[in-house]
Formats: sequence, structure tokens, C-alpha cells
Amino acid sequence: LFRRFAPTTCDSGLYAIWQQASGWCACTRLLVNSATSARAMLYDYLERELLAHLNAEQCNLLSGLAYLPRFSEALCAELWEELHDTSSLREMLRAHTYFQPLDSEGQWYCILPAVAQALQGRIDLNPLNRLRLRACRGLSAAGFIEDAIDLAFSAGRADVAANYMATLNPGWLLSGRNLSRLLDWHGRL
Repeated sequence: LFRRFAPTTCDSGLYAIWQQASGWCACTRLLVNSATSARAMLYDYLERELLAHLNAEQCNLLSGLAYLPRFSEALCAELWEELHDTSSLREMLRAHTYFQPLDSEGQWYCILPAVAQALQGRIDLNPLNRLRLRACRGLSAAGFIEDAIDLAFSAGRADVAANYMATLNPGWLLSGRNLSRLLDWHGRL
């Protein structure tokens, strides 16, 4: 499909589109056809086909989840005190394909990247930064230190990010691509 609809797009550009859509063909087609207006078009689609069918609590939850790199039922219950039970989240996870499981146990999820980007902008900056910082604590406690560090930087709190960076063990640096990630964080500090 990529080669048919975007024959002049380089492989790295196609890979970036694939990462954003995570295999969702309609979104992929939209991103290939109009990269400049894709976010607005995708938001219009989501407004009509998703948000219009959710209650206020679910819309609020979805708007916050769009900023988180991962979430679980437990984390959501911690972040949204007004969420008296997690049935709203379970219902959304069951009914919509905009969520991706991140583990084989089905405990951690994320919103498809293109969908998350389209939904961002529905929360004011101060409440958003409070949400990010509270999510840092929950993600750190669950062992996702890297996500906590990235969220702290997103909230504009380099001091919080530095505190989380100090908790990384030396073995972490030697695994995977962590050296380049650490250098990126150091540059952001």
C-alpha cells in the first residue's frame, strides 16, 4: 500500500508513518495522503466516531491518556480520583481499537501514537503538567523509570527527571541503546 499511494516517499518516511499508525490501515492511508492536514482530519474523525459516543468522564480520561507513554487500570485509578471504578477504562479498551497492549498479560496499554497526537491539546498546561508529574510517580513505582524521566521532561521539570536518572543502575547504561538515551537526557538537562 505504501508503494502504491506514496511511491516517492523514502523508507524512513514510510517507517515513521507506520510507527504513527501502528498498523491501522485507515490512519496509515490518511497520513500518506495528507501529512500536513492529517492530524486535523484524524481529530475530526475521532470527534465524530469516538468522542461523540463517550461520556464526559471517558472523554476526560482519554484526553489525559493521550499524553502518557503507557497506562494500566491501577495507574488510571491513581491519577483520576473521580474514577470510582475502572469500568469506563475497561469498556473503552474492549470497544475501541485505538489502544495497544504493551505486555502479554494485558495490564499495560498505550494509545496509538497518531491518535494520541490528534487528541492532545484538550487539557490546559497546568493540569496537564500535574497529571504528568503524578504519572511519573506511578510509572516509577511500577519500574518504568525511563517513561517517568521522559514525562518529567515533558512537564518542564528537569530537576524531577534528574532525580529519576540518579536511580538508574549502572547495568542499565550497558543494555540496549541506553547510552544514546542518557546522552539525550543529559543534553535536555
